[in-house]
Amino acid sequence: MAKGVQRARIGFCIKCGKEFRATGDFNSKSGKREQKYCDIECWKLRGVENKKIICAYCAREFFIIDTPKARPRTYCSKECGYLDKVGEKSPQWKDGRSKEIQEERIIFRKELREWRTAVFKRDNYTCIKCGIKQKIHAHHKKPWAEFIELRFDVNNGETLCEKCHGIIHNMDFSNRKTKICPNCGKETTGRGINGQCVSCGVKESWKKRKTQSRNGNEDAGGS
Repeated sequence: MAKGVQRARIGFCIKCGKEFRATGDFNSKSGKREQKYCDIECWKLRGVENKKIICAYCAREFFIIDTPKARPRTYCSKECGYLDKVGEKSPQWKDGRSKEIQEERIIFRKELREWRTAVFKRDNYTCIKCGIKQKIHAHHKKPWAEFIELRFDVNNGETLCEKCHGIIHNMDFSNRKTKICPNCGKETTGRGINGQCVSCGVKESWKKRKTQSRNGNEDAGGS
């Protein structure tokens, strides 16, 4: 290190608690002044109180800057927010049958596609809630998982746009990210089995059923 060059002091912001390099420290004739805030934004909020919140998942205490524009928070981190919405707490929870339901949708994909088209035609390809024609979905009024006999009943379907459909399921369908099928590498919405594309999901499903059938025949022949 060159002579006379010193490392900046490591400090902790008195507003947000974040660690920072105190490059604003300096000595003057009136004395030494130390940098107290990590950046200009925390300095501007120096007169605003911090609000203590208890994380809804891990019960750890954390603080946010309490301003009118502050975003409401329930969890101390993204990890806690995710962990508190898996399993039975997930909006998509179906008594542990999620994978089975995915397989059924793949097996009956032809019937499901025909049902969807029939619902769209009946509603003139228009959302029955807001009247727009873009990004429409076919929604089961009685859930697919619970009412097996009504799965392909056109009267059990209604046309909804992406936004109106999301309100019913408490989801934001516009945030769906394109994924890559782990088998063939094609882009997919990840709605197949184990995140596969529909084509690979169908192949795996039939392969599984073939194996089960072959095992069943072998057991019958050996008994």
